[in-house]
Amino acid sequence: MRKILLLIVLVFSLFACNSENEIVQVEKSTSGVVSNDNVQKIAVYNVQSQIDSLNHTMFTTEYGQTRGFFKFLKKFLFVTVADAVGGMLGSMITPAGTVAGATVMSGLASGLVSRTSADKIDMNIRLTRSANANNPEIFMPMNPDSIALNNLIPLKKDCSIPELSDSIGYNHNRILLELKAEATEEILDLDTMLTKIAQKTSKIYNVDEQIVLRDLQINRKIFDDVVSPEMDIEKMNSLTDYLNAWNQKYPEKTDELSVLKTFFEGVAQLKVEENDGQYLSKILDLISNSSLNPEMKQNLRNAFVVGNASYQLWNTEN
Repeated sequence: MRKILLLIVLVFSLFACNSENEIVQVEKSTSGVVSNDNVQKIAVYNVQSQIDSLNHTMFTTEYGQTRGFFKFLKKFLFVTVADAVGGMLGSMITPAGTVAGATVMSGLASGLVSRTSADKIDMNIRLTRSANANNPEIFMPMNPDSIALNNLIPLKKDCSIPELSDSIGYNHNRILLELKAEATEEILDLDTMLTKIAQKTSKIYNVDEQIVLRDLQINRKIFDDVVSPEMDIEKMNSLTDYLNAWNQKYPEKTDELSVLKTFFEGVAQLKVEENDGQYLSKILDLISNSSLNPEMKQNLRNAFVVGNASYQLWNTEN
């Protein structure tokens, strides 16, 4: 009994409150063992706190300031977060499927792929024309290859060869840049667009195109969600609003989305021309060394790798 009481005291002392004065409740079974669900809640709390601490350390003057943040949200964060969510929700399939799914999410969110009532998409609605003087927000430019493809594959501390899944951010950007270069005036149906992305992804990863298409079809609900009225960026006033909208659709992903929010609060401070990949590497180390379960680790790793790459692609000066 004394050991049980000591455990309770230690847990509540450690997690009594966070920066928002929230209490992490730890329930115990009748045997005195902390449940697996609550072990994960503690692990999520620890990871989020560590990322927040890293943000304060790396961005001492900028972090926490709101100046310019709404502009950041309006211009491209919508797309970047959508990409990361796509990488996270699709991470239980193949790396090729994750890349393809996140690429479709990016296209739908940015306007590279524009959905109509007839379920048609316009590949070049925001990419092959200059910004409309009457509506400058209609155009979503991309950074050049020298920025969009730079420092996207996280390096190992031991200098070992990166894992196949570490390339998903690089290949996500590579495919989008190719689609931009190939864009024409033609209007394509969504299935044709999925096929285009599957073809490119299958060549990169040397997998059967039908396997990639299968993975994309599994994720069709996510694609519908990103263009749903609930995800209208014009209704959002903050990053929290947008992530809350995703949380309403996927309540089982509440923990991952809360960690993702803290990650993007840090990413928002990076200058793409100076992003050497160190922030991403530190974040991935925190995830690897955490007590999160393997599935959540992979979900977040994919989200961070894709989100960082998307930031490099869409965060332009225009």
